[in-house]
Amino acid sequence: MNMIRKLTPLTLAVTLACTSNLMRPAWSSPQFTHSSERYAAQSSFSSSDWVTLNPSVHPTTGRAVSLWSTYYHIYQAQEITNGYPLLDPSGRPLAYLSHRDWCYAALQGTVQVQDRWGRLTTYNFAGRGQTVQMDCSAYFKSLSPATLRKTGRVRFGLARGPHGDGAGGYRLVPYRTIAVDRQRIPLGSVIYIPAARGQQIRLPNGEMILHDGYFFAADVGSAIKGNQIDVFVGSHKRSPFPFITSNPRGTFEAFVVQDRQITEVLTRIHR
Repeated sequence: MNMIRKLTPLTLAVTLACTSNLMRPAWSSPQFTHSSERYAAQSSFSSSDWVTLNPSVHPTTGRAVSLWSTYYHIYQAQEITNGYPLLDPSGRPLAYLSHRDWCYAALQGTVQVQDRWGRLTTYNFAGRGQTVQMDCSAYFKSLSPATLRKTGRVRFGLARGPHGDGAGGYRLVPYRTIAVDRQRIPLGSVIYIPAARGQQIRLPNGEMILHDGYFFAADVGSAIKGNQIDVFVGSHKRSPFPFITSNPRGTFEAFVVQDRQITEVLTRIHR
């Protein structure tokens, strides 16, 4: 991998004020702006989870890379009485789901469960038990018998982040986290995608903002290889980004940005 050309350090201010839905003029004054402090309890998403980056140095001075993208979301389920238990590694039940929801949670590796009082709890993959707990063949007919057995042995643990945990101790942040092949893009890298800048997105707290184009490598996946990235879109089942085609031929230009202050801000919101 070529060395990344270091950008001129920025002088960046973090403001705690609420912002409007409009992006400031590109590359005008260096600053970070927090999103609105409106909070929706059901989303567990606070103003500190999104910081709009607006540096004075154009990020396309970083190393250019050609990428293609897929996207992934967190699976959501309703807890039920007399359901099938999500077990932790010691065999202790954490929540009870329908047969279908249990299987999809095990396959996805992360699930957000709503209890009867409307409270949300997120669980992550935490290993596998010795024996198969659930037969999921009715839902995943294309999976091999070996993969189905692994799926039926999944154990869960409480996630640190409200939207689940990534790799390397990072938590997932909707529309900011990307899963990468760490041989191509190391964890903790900042990627700028010009095609994402200015795209309108709805944050988990309901606020509409314009994306600034910056993403953070905080997750990996066994199927993510080479120049593919996988964009985390939270609980939404569709991607708002036109550059995501889920097709290896649908490549786009991106830039690896090495700037200490930008990296520190994105690292902080992923911890």
